[in-house]
Amino acid sequence: GYDLYLDLLQRTVEDLKRKAASGEEAPAEEEIDPEINLTLSAYIPERYIADPDQRYVAYRKISAIAAPAELDDMREELLDRYGQLPPETENLLAVMELKLELRALKIARLEQGASTLVFTFLDRTPVAPEKILILMKRSRDRVRLTPEGKLVVRADLPTPAAVVETAKKILQAVR
Repeated sequence: GYDLYLDLLQRTVEDLKRKAASGEEAPAEEEIDPEINLTLSAYIPERYIADPDQRYVAYRKISAIAAPAELDDMREELLDRYGQLPPETENLLAVMELKLELRALKIARLEQGASTLVFTFLDRTPVAPEKILILMKRSRDRVRLTPEGKLVVRADLPTPAAVVETAKKILQAVR
């Protein structure tokens, strides 16, 4: 609840500053916050950052990432301050990377099933339909598009790395 309040407050302040700087009156297009439901552990373990306040600050910084360069900077900061990243934290950063790509492509949701990844596109997605058709043709019945705008990808997903890698490949293919 409190994190959501801070996020909303931060976005409102940024919007107001942007409007003031540009003299703009029209509302900016609302940025989406893609929902990601993957079966992988993505967090900062207590054994990695023992101090709860420092862990909270790290989470806040990670949640505020808006560009791939910021993600790289955060990874370097964590490495410098706390040492080698544990797998759970690598997963957290990988999920943030996916979120950035989903946001850019106007994909509202990424969900993992037993052997599927499901990407839910918004109507205003910049993804060209031709890209999806090419992906479907190349995939030989492993990829299908539902009438609701969901891209369903059947894949072997035995590890968290396989889940992330498959999602990245699909996003790259439709970009």
